[in-house]
Amino acid sequence: MSEHDVSGGDLAAMVPGFRPIKAIPIAGVEPNEVVADRPEFRWVDPTTLCVEEKYQRELADKSVTLIRRIVGNWSWDSFKPPVCAEGDDGVLMVIDGQHTAIAAASHPGIDAIPVMVVDAAELALRAMAFVRHNSNRVAMTSNQLYYAALAAGDEIAVAMDQACEKAGARILRSPPAQGIFKVGDTMAIAGLRAITERRGVNFTARMLKILIDAQRAPLASAEIGAVTALLTEPEWKDSLDPADLTATIRSKSARQWQAHAESTVRKGMKMPMARALAIAWFRATPKQRQARNG
Repeated sequence: MSEHDVSGGDLAAMVPGFRPIKAIPIAGVEPNEVVADRPEFRWVDPTTLCVEEKYQRELADKSVTLIRRIVGNWSWDSFKPPVCAEGDDGVLMVIDGQHTAIAAASHPGIDAIPVMVVDAAELALRAMAFVRHNSNRVAMTSNQLYYAALAAGDEIAVAMDQACEKAGARILRSPPAQGIFKVGDTMAIAGLRAITERRGVNFTARMLKILIDAQRAPLASAEIGAVTALLTEPEWKDSLDPADLTATIRSKSARQWQAHAESTVRKGMKMPMARALAIAWFRATPKQRQARNG
């Protein structure tokens, strides 16, 4: 068999780390009839495009922030062509991708973008297409985005990976089957990213190791925040031996410690659970200074 006899899917199946695109079983699904013309690919001036306010969302503060981010990080390799429909007057109306179109119009170096023009001349058809575009999506989780950033060599994602490797922790792509976590498993992406960015690899690894030695499964956001506070805040840092703190944490389950912190620290007050846990653990752990003074 020559290389020309191998399909893209067959070739992908031969290469580790690649998954070929192939059909899945669709028993019980009645495929919709393909009646419209195929989309047309065009290059257009983004300032000639329009947005129909009857069904499109308005530009909120988050939209403006997103558009500014797209402009600031403009790259064709992350560009997705807007989907448009042509009205009777020849005007192209954006069905999906208005943020991209506005970012392109705002970028001084962009005078044309590719768009996909679909057959939806009537307003009702365009509105229904808008609904489908925004419904037929599986949102990326923060954990999936982390692994994508890691593969892209993102500095913080790489540092997080290094910290986890040093500590013996594992950032999961998705929750485990039947919700059974192993010691060291974590889904706490946002907290870990913030801590790693601010404190670095070694600190993050040291913090995670305390929870792993305490047999935590999973490494939960509140407990990660509590240990971080105990290691960094002026009134607490250097007061506790890591081994003593580990023993304190391990003495109760995560649920038991949360109940204890709720009843003895928060007492109905509005206080982050991470801080309540930190206070509870600090009270329950022998102090290094007291030991030295004794």
